[in-house]
Amino acid sequence: GELMRTLGKHDEAHAHHEKAMEIRHASLGSDHHHTADSYHGLGVIKSLLGSHQEAEDLHHKALNIRINKYGEDHHHTSHSFHELGIIKHLKGDAAHAMELLKKALHIRRNTFGHDHSHTQNTHAYHQTHFYDFILDTHLDTSVVSKFKKMSGKAVAHLKNLFQK
Repeated sequence: GELMRTLGKHDEAHAHHEKAMEIRHASLGSDHHHTADSYHGLGVIKSLLGSHQEAEDLHHKALNIRINKYGEDHHHTSHSFHELGIIKHLKGDAAHAMELLKKALHIRRNTFGHDHSHTQNTHAYHQTHFYDFILDTHLDTSVVSKFKKMSGKAVAHLKNLFQK
């Protein structure tokens, strides 16, 4: 499913993620962390296909499993907060989106540090969509300047991903 998503074949990716979710749900149960991963992957695809409410529901399922398995401050849980924040933003709920993204950012900074790709993805999303929010998080200026120096191509790619 991930390969098909990367290739932009979202319908094929959807079919693969659906099948993986069915298999994991049947073999591992509804509260297994791999089942949460399937909910997460399918949620990403649903969002790319424009089914934001379905994506949100799937990400909530993944979040609940991850909180129960790992707690709120685990890096897997940050993935759910991040995706839910993006979906809330796409649905026009900026305040809730910023709250969820702030949770993801906090976890990622504490877990991975400032230079990890997951942390940078969250920072980049903020810079692209919530520049004032970045300033409100009191990031040191070196982190903000790193994102200002991102190539135009990377920023354009992020905008393209999140404006669909």
